Amino acid sequence: MENEHPLSGFRADIEQLRGEQTNAYEEKIVGYLLSRFKLTKHKVTLLHKQRELTGSARLTLGQFHNEFPDFPTYLAVAKIPYIAKDGKVDKLFNRFPSRKMVSRYEELVESIPEEYDGQFGLIMPWPYVSRGVILHNDQVSVPDHPGIRIVWTRKGKARKFAPYMILEPLPQYLDTLRWQQKEGSDDDEIRKG
Repeated sequence: MENEHPLSGFRADIEQLRGEQTNAYEEKIVGYLLSRFKLTKHKVTLLHKQRELTGSARLTLGQFHNEFPDFPTYLAVAKIPYIAKDGKVDKLFNRFPSRKMVSRYEELVESIPEEYDGQFGLIMPWPYVSRGVILHNDQVSVPDHPGIRIVWTRKGKARKFAPYMILEPLPQYLDTLRWQQKEGSDDDEIRKG
């Protein structure tokens, strides 16, 4: 192929590697959610259902949401290349809307089914932040849940869900959720603390 760029195969390899890294990170996050909310007994069921659907037994947020449809926040994961550089403090405070994580968040929000009307959170690995960070549109009662977070409020733009985004460490966000799967019932108990 004469017109093929000499690095095109290399680019394809990089994209495949990024996909594999994202899948591995997603599995870690689902495992963490199962452990965090004391749902580890559902792990085998999730793996089995995913294998039936795709032929690959791995933990996915899609299967997590299918198994627990009343989980209060619709979650997705993304590995943003060079997130530490793109998310430097000066860039977050001066140009938050132009960050790669914001554009990825907005892309994913548009792909959420119309009938879903809850919160959305994009989980991303971040250097030196255990479990990563989450960019979400949930309400947080700051006096009840102290911590470090960045809140960005948009002006005048049509938006799905809330008019703001919050960036904070994932474990800190999960501490604001009071959600528990009831034993022996398909109904979930959800409390926002």
